[in-house]
Amino acid sequence: MTDPRHHHFVPQGYQKGFANDRNQVTVVDRNTGGTFTSHTRNVFQRRDWNTFEGEHGERFFEVEENLGRIIDGPSAACFAHLREGELELGQKERSLLCHFMSMQLVRGVQPREQLRRSVTEVNNLILSLNATHLTPDQWMERVGEVPTRETLARMASNPESLGIQPAEGFLIRTLMSHQHEVAEMLEMRTFTVVEFDDDCLFTGEFPFVQINPSGETMGYGVATAERLYLPVSPRVAIVLSHPWSGWPEGSINGNAGLAKRLNWAMYSHPNNRQILHHPDTGQFPMPTVFELGKSLHWPWGPDPEASASAHFYSPGDD
Repeated sequence: MTDPRHHHFVPQGYQKGFANDRNQVTVVDRNTGGTFTSHTRNVFQRRDWNTFEGEHGERFFEVEENLGRIIDGPSAACFAHLREGELELGQKERSLLCHFMSMQLVRGVQPREQLRRSVTEVNNLILSLNATHLTPDQWMERVGEVPTRETLARMASNPESLGIQPAEGFLIRTLMSHQHEVAEMLEMRTFTVVEFDDDCLFTGEFPFVQINPSGETMGYGVATAERLYLPVSPRVAIVLSHPWSGWPEGSINGNAGLAKRLNWAMYSHPNNRQILHHPDTGQFPMPTVFELGKSLHWPWGPDPEASASAHFYSPGDD
């Protein structure tokens, strides 16, 4: 059996919800505005992204193989059912989707790079503080060379100059170590499947995002976020909320006001440098500058274009 080399951090089975009949999707760079259309096999993937080496240089592919077998494959079938209008989710499907969503929080490019920077800073600081106490053998083990006096002085004054990078396997294992715990936390939330009449949603390289009253992401996590959101297709979305939020279990109809909120949450998330949408959909409901500026609570506050009787409003939203 050939080892997998092209590893998707946003699985193809999920991307297909936004693909045309040739399995093509359109990607937009949020910063430059540049776009391209390509097959899902080429989008949101990196070669050997989940592969890591052992002590003797051997390569391990188990992470990618297990993701495909345990999460990506089964969840693709669940997404297909939702896209086809089968909106009722049983406990097995809910649990599977929670594991998919929790994995999306840790398997992407931005979460790993953020962890890499943090670990590098800590490691370099610790090493610089102990620089004068390490023996030549210890330096060879950690860095591969014995530094000069000048280098030691530079390390003490500028730990970042060490530039020692953590092992890829360490980063992968660290990020995925709490995935099951996070999935269990998600399962405690209210599950609402939202269906729209028109194609109005897009997704991104970080497709599972949190939505908070102020629109901020800093200071909020899976346990504290007001709501968490995953678009499944241009017309179907999953919203997870706290049981006391007033949102209903089951399925509801969405309108333009809700589409704006969901699209803004996806577009504005700092981890979404690239946005993905169906090639035949070019216009999406988005908030105006006035709507964004009129209230600190805009993402879930009053919307003049939304119906007062819309399902997605509840007393706790305003």
